[in-house]
Amino acid sequence: MPQRSALCAATQNLTTRSHRTVRNNMNTTLEKAFSVGKYLVSPLTRPTESGLYTASVSIRNGMHDRVFRFVPEFNTRESALRYAEAEGRNWLQQRHCAA
Repeated sequence: MPQRSALCAATQNLTTRSHRTVRNNMNTTLEKAFSVGKYLVSPLTRPTESGLYTASVSIRNGMHDRVFRFVPEFNTRESALRYAEAEGRNWLQQRHCAA
C-alpha cells in the first residue's frame, strides 16, 4: 500500500502546473491543471446563456479521462473554477484514501 499512502499525501501537497487559457468551439475554458501522483486534474469552466458559469473537471490517468460536469451555476468563473478544483481533489481522496 505504499502507492496508496503516497497518493493520499500527494493530494495534500499539490503540484500546480500553469496552462494557458484554451477555448474551443463550445466556449469551454481550461484555466489550470495540477498533478496528483499519476493523475492530471484539469478544472474547466463554461459560461451559460444566462451569464453564469458551470464547472467541470477532467481527471486523466495516462490515456484515460474521466470528465465530471456539475449542476451548480456560479456568478463568477473563479468560483466555478474553485469548485471544480475542490471536486477533483475530493474524488481522488475518496477513491484512494478511503480506509
